[in-house]
Amino acid sequence: MIRATLLLMRSARDARAGVTHFYLLSGDCYPLMGAADIRQKLADDPRDMIETGEYTHLGHIHTAANAQRLHLYYPVNERRHPQAFAALRWLQVRLSLKRRPPKDLPLRMGRQWWCLRRSTVDAILTLLARRPDIMRFFRWVWIPDESLFQSVIRMVVPATQINTICPTACAFTRARTPVVFHDDHRDVIGDPEALFIRKISPQALQLRNDLLQVFQGQRAASKGDVLAQYHNQNPRHIMASHPFHAVNLSNDPYMLMRGHQLPPSADLMVGIVPPDTTAQDVAALSGALAPFVAGPAMGLVFDGGLHPLPDLGGYQMDLRRNICASLDMILRARSASAGLLFIRADDSDAIAQLAQIRPQIRLCVWPDLGVPMDLAAQNRLIDLMQQVGFDAPPLLHRTLGSGKTTAYLQTFLRLTSDQAAGAAARMTAQHQQG
Repeated sequence: MIRATLLLMRSARDARAGVTHFYLLSGDCYPLMGAADIRQKLADDPRDMIETGEYTHLGHIHTAANAQRLHLYYPVNERRHPQAFAALRWLQVRLSLKRRPPKDLPLRMGRQWWCLRRSTVDAILTLLARRPDIMRFFRWVWIPDESLFQSVIRMVVPATQINTICPTACAFTRARTPVVFHDDHRDVIGDPEALFIRKISPQALQLRNDLLQVFQGQRAASKGDVLAQYHNQNPRHIMASHPFHAVNLSNDPYMLMRGHQLPPSADLMVGIVPPDTTAQDVAALSGALAPFVAGPAMGLVFDGGLHPLPDLGGYQMDLRRNICASLDMILRARSASAGLLFIRADDSDAIAQLAQIRPQIRLCVWPDLGVPMDLAAQNRLIDLMQQVGFDAPPLLHRTLGSGKTTAYLQTFLRLTSDQAAGAAARMTAQHQQG
């Protein structure tokens, strides 16, 4: 990461002789103000903009003791080898190992996004070219892009020429993960000190377009202060203003990573229907059973179902990326712990993902909904489900006698006998109408 950044700095410096400032951004960063306003702000304050503070006083870094990040060896990647990473760190602490930095190197930390003047970039590249000991030290530092540039700038620039704020606004949730902003945040994001903001969701197409229009001078910048509210340790600001933002901001972006788990109280009923079943047939059945479900009846929610979803700030476009996390968000947005949904029998990816949370799922196969599922298809489905860890699910035929249908519904939906009889009657009426 450091080598890539240094190569980028050299290439940009050599390619553009007239450039006065160099700004390090990521693909999730978007401008908060117009290009002319950014140029004027840099002209009005001719200092480098980089967060560079004593590592004992930086409150936004919560992933580990700050001193350990700089004074221990980290030869393995935390995400690729989490167990080895944790074991090596524990062993070094147990043995009281501590690395010694170069004597003239003032150790500092800060967020990795900065805007530096051309003279500063020249000075940093020259210093690192003649000081391989500094590069060797940071080779084994944990998250070096949050400490190398923040430290070496103190060796080449006087403190009076450093504006120690991060020019890119960012925020963290109560779980200390980065906040990801979505389309419905457009009117509340803003920061009077920052030039750019991150992270903007890849699905927030309207928000991205609006911010680009701000940069091009075609739209006024937002007067929102949500970032200032986060800096003041008030993460409820967005959540109080927009009820679904608490869902959007809870764990994102890690919410969409594999391995997410539902809360222990979650209780999902999943009906598996024939591959050729139409969304209208499923919607009708879902509507018939909805009064008996203590939560949303979602239909074919992961396959273009007709059930209206809550506003998830753009996540509706990518629910299949992690079905478990998406179900968690939908239930929380509805303030529910239970729900009913349907998936098609040939949706092997959805079935495999649901197997990750199988203790919280009740399954039932509906083999004759709309288009019948033949016996061979039923056997293939049952084989697939057993391969991913499910027990063979019950088969619920709409055309069974009322007694068996009632018994199945009583087990599947956990109803009383009277409730199950009512649900069976609604199903029969819906089937006759369809």
